[in-house]
Amino acid sequence: MFWKKLRGFATLRDANTQEITAFRLPQIDWIVFPFDTIVDEAARVAEAIQHNVDDWKAELTKSRQTLLEHSAARAAQSGARLVLWTQLVVTAFSIALVVVGIQATDWVTKRQEFEVTKVKLEATSAELEHQRGENRTARARIYELEQKLRAPTPVPAQPTPSKTRPSRSP
Repeated sequence: MFWKKLRGFATLRDANTQEITAFRLPQIDWIVFPFDTIVDEAARVAEAIQHNVDDWKAELTKSRQTLLEHSAARAAQSGARLVLWTQLVVTAFSIALVVVGIQATDWVTKRQEFEVTKVKLEATSAELEHQRGENRTARARIYELEQKLRAPTPVPAQPTPSKTRPSRSP
């Protein structure tokens, strides 16, 4: 390409006469142009690569930060869940203890009342058995008396009247 440019400068011709109209020497910047372009392009590519690397570093840092935040959030969520379940278990256990504590006094009182009632019931049962025995005895006695009343009583034989008069004794 460089040689074509150099030849083009040397062979500038007039369009009508086809004669060489000017022979300009190439300028230094025209000769150096391809090298500058290559260097500029290399610098631009290097800058773009550096910019991409910086962007990647920023994205990696941002991704790392996001992952750390998510990890911390999950750990906090797990801890909160553990605290919640612990509080629920402790609350349920406390309620159960309160209910048992309240009921325990009632259970002890009810047990004592049950024992007293049991003793009273046994005494009443014994008294009723005694009363039943007396009632049986009384019924048996009543039955005997009724049988005696219902039984035909033998009428004592009356002496037949005699034709004699009974004597009167002074």
